Amino acid sequence: MTGDSVVLSVAGEIDMSEAPAFEREVLTVLADRPHALVVDLSAVDFFGSHGISVLLTALRHALRYGVGFAVVADHRPVRRPLEVTDLAETLSLHATLPEALAALEDSAALTEGSITRHAAQR
Repeated sequence: MTGDSVVLSVAGEIDMSEAPAFEREVLTVLADRPHALVVDLSAVDFFGSHGISVLLTALRHALRYGVGFAVVADHRPVRRPLEVTDLAETLSLHATLPEALAALEDSAALTEGSITRHAAQR
């Protein structure tokens, strides 16, 4: 992973009409291959299935590019759809931005530690 972590803050409604713009923005950020991307949905009032689809697309790209990925949402309109679809853990859902950033740091430290240990064993 290279570069800084990026926090993409989203507000309003993520429905069928807004999802394409949301997806373009997320994929534009990921194309720059930041260290990590946190999608902050704390100010989103409505989050439909099209928004979930965008997050899954973003996760696929993040994994392909080696970019850390997390989502922030602490309120029912966003958390509930992600929990009902059993995607909260898959998408690394956190209640606060500091929690998400800390989880990404912990994940990076574990990965770096694993790589170091593996190289030392050879």
